[in-house]
Amino acid sequence: MRFRQLAAIGLVFACAACATAPTSEGAASIKVGALFPLSGPQAPLAKQEYAGVQIARDLVNADGGVAGAPIALVTKELTAEGDAAARVQELKAQGVQALLGSYSSSLSMPVSAQAQSRGLLYWEAGAVADQLTGRGYPLVFRVGATGQNLGTMSSHFAATVLAPRLNKSAWSLRMAIVHNLDGYPTSVASAVAQQAAIEGIQVVANVVYDAHAPDWPSVLAQVRTAKPDILVLSSYIADGVDFRRAMLKSGLHVDAFIGSTMAQCVPDFGAMLGADAIGVFASDRPEHGFNPSALNDTGRAIYARFAAAYRNEFGSDPTEES
Repeated sequence: MRFRQLAAIGLVFACAACATAPTSEGAASIKVGALFPLSGPQAPLAKQEYAGVQIARDLVNADGGVAGAPIALVTKELTAEGDAAARVQELKAQGVQALLGSYSSSLSMPVSAQAQSRGLLYWEAGAVADQLTGRGYPLVFRVGATGQNLGTMSSHFAATVLAPRLNKSAWSLRMAIVHNLDGYPTSVASAVAQQAAIEGIQVVANVVYDAHAPDWPSVLAQVRTAKPDILVLSSYIADGVDFRRAMLKSGLHVDAFIGSTMAQCVPDFGAMLGADAIGVFASDRPEHGFNPSALNDTGRAIYARFAAAYRNEFGSDPTEES
């Protein structure tokens, strides 16, 4: 099930939560801020997520808004963590009552903290880092999968599917975990290690790198020294592609390579790597296969309207990010 698509449905409830009654002079709009990286390397998928937010706004307004007041999106560009405080303050000064964003966990973490500190409701549309909703902030919400979900699946898949195919027991597997130091990959990698312990898998290396200045020879040397059967990578798309290229160039061989984050399950990964993407398992959700029947009656009806609006706008079924 594509959890991020529920973020568009969630906008309906987020807007309702911050609605005020219309005045006798007419309903003023309810301003909802949107913060996304609409340029740069994260833009292609972030724009899809933002498209879902825009369609959700249109659905609410088509039904008469909230208590008669239409939703007005106030959108700001956000590509750097250090700009989060300024962008949130700008949106509050413009009268927004709630914020949506911000696609990336590295952006969502500071944005949600700034929203909480200013008394603004924050609704996360896609980021999965466990810390996002693990800090006890009462004004921060999300409906998507967490890093715990993704990491757990990686080790469970290794123990229940890969081990038999390698003619090994789960407790005889040797696993190396490699991850970007950012909050999202770190959250996933931590869950990989926790579930590995539950499954009885030996974690023989846990290697961290900085995607802004990766030292692939050092990372790969640590993996090679550990002699793993299975390598689990937690990354974003760009550094995931770079790692795969460096791994193949170095001649490092493992029996199985699992991508535990969204990087390895989107078409971009295959498009950028070509044949070099073959043989990589992805433990995150598939690109297609959303099952509306898993929703309740209200959810199915809202999703059907959303999907129809998306097809009308873009000529295809909604993407996972939307």
